[in-house]
Order: sequence, then structure tokens, then C-alpha cells
Amino acid sequence: MQQPPSGGCSANAVFDARELHNCDPVRNLDLLRACAVLLVVFSHLIGNGLKLFERGYTFPHDMGRLGVMIFFVHTSLVLMLSMERMKVKHSCLVRSFYIRRAFRIYPLSVVGILAAITFAIPVAPFATFSSPSLVAVVSNMALLQNLTNTPSLIGPLWSLPYEVQMYAALPLLFFVRNPSRIRVLLVIMVSAVLTNAVGLSLGFRVFRILDYVPCFMGGIFAYALLRKYQTRIRAALWPFALGVLLTAYIVSGIGWPIGRVFYAEWSVCAALGVLIPWFHDMPKGPLTTAAHYIAKYSYGIYLFHMLAMWFVFDTD
Repeated sequence: MQQPPSGGCSANAVFDARELHNCDPVRNLDLLRACAVLLVVFSHLIGNGLKLFERGYTFPHDMGRLGVMIFFVHTSLVLMLSMERMKVKHSCLVRSFYIRRAFRIYPLSVVGILAAITFAIPVAPFATFSSPSLVAVVSNMALLQNLTNTPSLIGPLWSLPYEVQMYAALPLLFFVRNPSRIRVLLVIMVSAVLTNAVGLSLGFRVFRILDYVPCFMGGIFAYALLRKYQTRIRAALWPFALGVLLTAYIVSGIGWPIGRVFYAEWSVCAALGVLIPWFHDMPKGPLTTAAHYIAKYSYGIYLFHMLAMWFVFDTD
């Protein structure tokens, strides 16, 4: 391991939020988010375009699911960093956080839902469109379909309710994110894991709302570790470490784990949460530049790539 370069982050130095942000692995996180959205897009591209889903192949599902898990870790970490910066500028951090997230997530999702209804676009290419009920439309608009047990009108929309519900708790977790309180975060994560595992084993579907809490906690742990430890590993090893972790998940034959406890997903998110803080930020270059632009537009890509595939594959 290497010590921070002169002028970088020091464990003994005191920084305000903006100075701390200068030491954060911004380009590493761009690469992580770009990998997430590309995994989702490529999984749907080969799964639908090559009809691998119909042939019973599981690895396209694994790829897409892994991409979403990475999004969960990345989102919670980046929002913790965002709240840290907002704390400097805004006296009412919580209100500013909720307003920003609402304007970030709802406009594009509403546009996608309206487009699907207007043009009778099915949830996935080669599927059959069926007119949604009013309850389904309202639930999708509010991003609450996991609570109302209604289908998502756009395939990728299934993950957004979990993200919205994470927003409700994240500001509270921000105030216990102090590195000295990692034990508190660990207790929260273990409690969520045990409650989910025991509740589902007893047949109570209501505990599915906790399915991805440990995944989001991976990002929160990454934030706490990022602030606690300042020793870093060479930036050049970050793409290699990330590639090894993602490949290991995809080739492990985990499959599409509907109806069971998500141990594998929790494990990969925990591993990411531990890995992220230990690497220096990558230098500017073609890879990080491309990753930055993909990450910048990743939400739009995530929401609308299925609509684009329907237009390419399933229209005359």
C-alpha cells in the first residue's frame, strides 16, 4: 500500500467538506457507474436481441442484476458525499436533499411511463403490451409498485422504488456516518439481514421491502471507511479489482434468485463497499473520460434503453 502523496489527504489533517471531496475517488466512481449501466444494457441486448432469455440462459440475468446492485452501492455512497457538501451550503440539509432527489428521479421516470402508455410499448421487447390499470399507473408514477404489488410498466423501473425508499432513510444514516460509529452501521445492516432472512423463511412477503437494504448499506460503509482510512492502493489496480469481482459474480452460476434470500447480492455489495475506499483516484485519460460521460447520462440510458430496444427489435 502507498501513503497519500504530498498535498493529498492526511489522516491527521482537518478538512471541510469541499476539501475532503477533492480526495474522493471521483473518476473511480464514474467507472463504477459506467460499468453498472453497461452491464444492464448489454444484458438486455443479448438477452432480448439474441433471445437468450427464451433459451434459458441465466448469465444475462446475472449481468443485469449485478449492474443494478452496483447502482445501489454507488448511489448511496455518492449521496452521502453529496450531503457532506450540501451541509456546507444549506442550513436545511434534509429538505434540500429531498427536493434535489425528487427533481432528479421523477421527471424522467414519468416521461418514460407516459411514452410506454402512449405508444403501447410492452415491458420488454417481444412481450405483449396490455393496458395497465389505474392503480398500476399511479403506483408507477409514484414509484411505489413494490408496495402495491403492481407490475412495472418499463422493465428497468422495478429498481427505482427501492431507491426512493432508501432516500427516506439516507439523511438519518448520514448523521451516524461518523467513522467512529461504524459499529452502529454494522448493527443496522445485520439487523436488516436477519429480519429479511428470518421473515422470508417464515413466508412473510412484507419483508421483501428489506431485500436491498444491505446493498445500499455497502455504499454507506464505503463512505465511512473513506473518511476513516487514508491509505490508498495504486489507482491502476482499481479496474483490475473491479473486473475480478464482477467476473466472479457473473461466472459463479448464481442465476436469477427470485423467491429466496439475496445472500449473493449482499456479498458482492459488501465487497464493493470495502474495496472502493482503498484505491487512489484514477488519472484523467480516455477510459475515465468515456466513463464520465456514460455515468453522466446513465440514468437516462437505464430508463430508456428498453424502449429503444423495443423500437429496434419489435417494430415493423
